[in-house]
Amino acid sequence: MAIKEKIDFSTFTDRRSSKDLYANSVRKGLKYDAFGDQTKFQAIVISDPIPFSPQDLQFFTGDTGKLKEIWDNINNTTTQFSYRARIIGDNSPHSFLPDPCDSTYAADSEEALKIVAMHTLFVSNEEGGAANSVPRLGSKVEVELTKNVFGYNLQFGKHSKLVANPEPSTASAEACDTLVSAMASATGDPMWSYESGEESGGPPLDDPKVEEIYDAYIKKYGPDLAPPDGMCGNLPGYPLEKCKTGKIGSRTVTLHPIFFDKVKEKYDLVKAQNFGEKIDGGSSIRTVKTQISLRINNSQRAGNALSLNKMIAGRSKLCDPPTAPLPTKPGKGSRHIYGCAIDFRGILSHGGTVVARKSNSVARNSKTYKFLLAQQEEGFKNYSVEPWHWSVDGR
Repeated sequence: MAIKEKIDFSTFTDRRSSKDLYANSVRKGLKYDAFGDQTKFQAIVISDPIPFSPQDLQFFTGDTGKLKEIWDNINNTTTQFSYRARIIGDNSPHSFLPDPCDSTYAADSEEALKIVAMHTLFVSNEEGGAANSVPRLGSKVEVELTKNVFGYNLQFGKHSKLVANPEPSTASAEACDTLVSAMASATGDPMWSYESGEESGGPPLDDPKVEEIYDAYIKKYGPDLAPPDGMCGNLPGYPLEKCKTGKIGSRTVTLHPIFFDKVKEKYDLVKAQNFGEKIDGGSSIRTVKTQISLRINNSQRAGNALSLNKMIAGRSKLCDPPTAPLPTKPGKGSRHIYGCAIDFRGILSHGGTVVARKSNSVARNSKTYKFLLAQQEEGFKNYSVEPWHWSVDGR
């Protein structure tokens, strides 16, 4: 086995450091990449493909007879189009995402659409393709991903070719009922992946990439900056205590006991105003490993291949959406790690994080947001960049 990393053996001068070297050699020896150099996969289309050219709408919509007429005419061609798809097969790069065809989401079209929006957006890059090569909801396609240091760019991918396209008359039977219903009832409102802030996606917490970054973090900064499992706090005025779990609206959240009570109080005040605007609990405490998983996912979405050090301590804006680094000093890092922040769902994140943060957004102009701003006090403050994010100190 070739040694690909320079090792300064003069640093291994005692028993403890030699054990570190041994443990690292075992971890490296067991390191495994299930995909190798693979970049092409088969996938199922889970959203209606959208043409880039308005005149191409005829290839994607219309009655069965019209579509059959178009397909029979090989001179009809399309330009470019895009769709979201779920990669299938063993060890799918999408295996960590919920399946929108799961019967769990059959009764909730809105939830199914949000899950669809978490999946990779695939774009065709060839013009002049035959109309009968256009994929549709439920089609099997071949797609291509770009590989980077920590896996694949799962934000965007390339449509390679159509593998199997159901006939128009059987399209509904081929696609899952949840998606057929969701697409049929969808409005013109945008689908977004991050209604609850930055928390969505990422590899499992026992993934080797997560473990490697976590081990490097603990080795460099120690285990005491972030709360241990089951505990919240470790900030001024918020000592380490057992976390409190309960309902805020329809969502079960876990927060520091003092902050939980404050959030519940403010939520109840908003509901009592009867503004007619949706507000609900959202993402709450995150462990260090959860934050690492999110930074892996969201840095890939931003197209950034982060080094180990930048994955730990690099700026939030290296990720899409911005995702806070890990604590490197007492009191630093995301307030979610301490159980001292909450991302509200609903009107405060309307349109997703990119839209909601704008000065003229629906979120900022909502009665709910303006009311909560007037209710700010010590222990409950808004992070002004994000109308959905509230914490003990506005960070």
